[in-house]
Amino acid sequence: NNGPRALQSVDIYCIFSGVDGRQIHRERVPIVQAKGAPLKPGEVRNFRLPFDSLPDTWNQALPGIVIAQITFAQ
Repeated sequence: NNGPRALQSVDIYCIFSGVDGRQIHRERVPIVQAKGAPLKPGEVRNFRLPFDSLPDTWNQALPGIVIAQITFAQ
């Protein structure tokens, strides 16, 4: 967390493309969960992005990642 405020939750969109470069799958995934401890300024935390049901037409490249929502801690 490079910001000055603690983060209570963070969700991202992972965007998967086909061999033609067009989006074929989008999935929203939490990387900081509200039920856990807030991510404090300067703190680093590992996370995993498991996907079990991707289309066969996925190009096997890393997905694009876009922030979907950030909730700051009180």
